[in-house]
Order: sequence, then structure tokens, then C-alpha cells
Amino acid sequence: MNDIDIDYMVLILAIYKKKPLETIDDVLATLEQSGTFSIEYSKSMVEKLIEDKLIKNGWLTFLGEAQAVKAEQFFKI
Repeated sequence: MNDIDIDYMVLILAIYKKKPLETIDDVLATLEQSGTFSIEYSKSMVEKLIEDKLIKNGWLTFLGEAQAVKAEQFFKI
């Protein structure tokens, strides 16, 4: 597993854990404010997740949610 994969897991897990009224843009802003990723980098990752059919219409697809659950298990201590 490389750093890119971990970055995607962090992003998809953050989207999975977002509050119901939060948008993906809100999640990206939070990640930038925390110093995790820049907005530009986050947006490029979101575009890739859309291409991979993990996000559609601002929401995780079933496949996206499955990947988020896998990410959650990966980061569990």
C-alpha cells in the first residue's frame, strides 16, 4: 500500500463520516483547515473517485460506502 492509497482512504472515510447536511466541499474545507490536504489535491482525488464510480451526485455510492468501511477497518487500532 502506498501513500496515495492511504490519502484516498482518508478522503473517502471523511466523506463517509460527514454530517447529513455537510457537502463534499465542506469536508474538503475541513481537511484543508486541519492541514491534511490542500483543496486542489482533495478536488483531484474527488474527481478520481467520481471516475471510479465511488461518488455520484455528491454522495458515496454503494461501492464507495464499501470502500469507506474497508478504510475504517484499516485505520482501527
